[in-house]
Amino acid sequence: MSEDVRRDPREEPWEPGELWSYKEIAAHIGVQPATVRSYRKLGHLPPPDAVRDGRPYWRQETVRRWVANRPGRRRGRRT
Repeated sequence: MSEDVRRDPREEPWEPGELWSYKEIAAHIGVQPATVRSYRKLGHLPPPDAVRDGRPYWRQETVRRWVANRPGRRRGRRT
């Protein structure tokens, strides 16, 4: 009988550039890192995909999905 052991993906090793910090997320959406931190405190940012040395990191795909679904951030403006 084999046991299905699931590892926490937040503890998996990652490649450089695969996960983004506040700084990379801020650059991606055009705001300051402090703004991204406030989004997290307010619950507007998804949970981090990894935490290393107390610092949160998100997968690029997580950030892109979040950006695509952010309320009030629609492409193209009506005139």
